Amino acid sequence: MFATALEPSQFTPTCQAHRLWNAIPVPTEALIRFGWRRLIWTRWIYQNQFRQLLDELCGDGCVHTWAETLDESPEASDPVMAVLAHEAEHRPTEFVSYLGMRADGSLELVAVGSVAERISHAFPFDGFPVIARCYMRRRFRGAGLYRYLLAQRVALCQEIWGQQLKAIHLGTANPRVMSSATSTIAAGPGGAGARFVQVGEENLGSGALQHRVAALFSFTQSFSRSLREAVDGWICQCGPRTGRADWAMVVRRHFHDLVASGLKTRDYAALLEVIENLERRTGRDLVGECLPVQELFTMFDAIPLTREQSSP
Repeated sequence: MFATALEPSQFTPTCQAHRLWNAIPVPTEALIRFGWRRLIWTRWIYQNQFRQLLDELCGDGCVHTWAETLDESPEASDPVMAVLAHEAEHRPTEFVSYLGMRADGSLELVAVGSVAERISHAFPFDGFPVIARCYMRRRFRGAGLYRYLLAQRVALCQEIWGQQLKAIHLGTANPRVMSSATSTIAAGPGGAGARFVQVGEENLGSGALQHRVAALFSFTQSFSRSLREAVDGWICQCGPRTGRADWAMVVRRHFHDLVASGLKTRDYAALLEVIENLERRTGRDLVGECLPVQELFTMFDAIPLTREQSSP
């Protein structure tokens, strides 16, 4: 589904010559602050400017897998191609360039973000894209732009998957990203608003470079309804006594809360314990018998969500 398009190494001189760009609605104050006529996004990658962004990222000291990729590949002749190759190896990923367009039509790179079609090449279900890595250059921070970059990628997921979209995943350790994601996001034209909830924690990175981050999901209304109905129907099939049991009500409440507000304890292990208790009592397999539950828990395990007790 995804393919990365590489533009020649230099920016085109004017907006008239630029191809396939789309405007992002941002506050006028931000445009004035940076001297832009508009903020735009495109699926093209500008190699020279992306190299400069990666140089800045490596000196920023932040938790970011692109920097870790370059640290692990010091012999790479081209950092841009090293990052693109690393992402392609792990999962199908599309990159997005965010550009400030000045009054004379010239462009400057503000940030680069990415969206993955699925959590890994091996993940078997469609409709669970990942809002993946993003890096904004330092001089453009502090103006509230990230919220709009996030909304653009949410709208992109809605556009690509349409009615087949089930949930969007995002992992972050950044408090500003967390604040933007867990507030209601106004998506682009034709896209519905979205809000992320925390379902647990995950380890971002690899080996000694792993960092514990929040695992966030934005569930579509249709998938949330399918999940709740599947769980309720499965419990009813277990018989009226099961349906009225306190422990069955606990399971219902966990799933209803999961898609509406996330796991309040941020503890995936506790949710698994509740499900295992239900399956022991009924002698049946909730995850295996309910497709929406199977899809979601396969996604949780593919990330994977941590099963240790969450830190306070």
